[in-house]
Amino acid sequence: MKTLVLVHGHGVDADIWKKLKVFLHDFDVLTPDFSTQTAFKTIEEYADGLFHWLEHQKIEKARS
Repeated sequence: MKTLVLVHGHGVDADIWKKLKVFLHDFDVLTPDFSTQTAFKTIEEYADGLFHWLEHQKIEKARS
């Protein structure tokens, strides 16, 4: 099964994906929640945090 990572934008949390996830039966859907990460002040810091989260999840390859 392929893994699909849904990333929320600034000002919202991972709950925005709840209704969509029910339609994605063919995927292992992961929805990291960075809404409480106040240390992310720039898009670069957000991307770095996501990168480290993906490493922690043992996701080695990603495509956009």
